Amino acid sequence: MDYEQLDIFSFLQPQQKVFNPGDWVEKDILGKRLTFDEITKEVGNLIVMDKSTSSHEWYKVVLVEKIIIVEENQRRLVYYDGTKQRGLVNEMYFDESITYPARAWKLR
Repeated sequence: MDYEQLDIFSFLQPQQKVFNPGDWVEKDILGKRLTFDEITKEVGNLIVMDKSTSSHEWYKVVLVEKIIIVEENQRRLVYYDGTKQRGLVNEMYFDESITYPARAWKLR
């Protein structure tokens, strides 16, 4: 077992939080907002998805597993959020002109 020697100033050093798929996070952990095209470049990486309701803001860390093509050349995000069933979101739901668009961010 390895031990790390701490000194009186160790608490001043910022601690890097390690996130896992399925972790719920606060708004202050959100980084740059992602478009669907930017999400396609994040395959294999963790991002944050907006899971908010009308009464509460919720943000969940997810692993971008893959982008697939479905009917009529529509792209679909497939992600893992710690549950057995994979999450699926079509590209059209990231359109800001709809009432409740899907949103995603990089981790800060």
